[in-house]
Amino acid sequence: MAAFDAAKEFLKAQHLAPLLSEVQQQLITLNKWSTVGQALQTLGSRNILSAPVLDEDGEYFGCLSVNDLLKSLYKVLAAKDPEWFEKIHSLTPADIIAVATE
Repeated sequence: MAAFDAAKEFLKAQHLAPLLSEVQQQLITLNKWSTVGQALQTLGSRNILSAPVLDEDGEYFGCLSVNDLLKSLYKVLAAKDPEWFEKIHSLTPADIIAVATE
């Protein structure tokens, strides 16, 4: 357990402000009227997993994550074809690469 003492101390004592100033970045936001495609493009191009969603007045509306998008996609696919998840096992890496380059 001694190996974790330094990590425990860091977690207890370190405040966020100094950490954020070292990696200060522009806040990436989404608009509540953005499409799923636009949201995925924004998250992917910025290499982020989630972003705050703002309404038309620039007020906080919620937060969207890649996980939220995957859950929604899963529900849509399951509604269209309940066996889609089993069918995905027949895909090869070449199939996925081909889709990604289109």
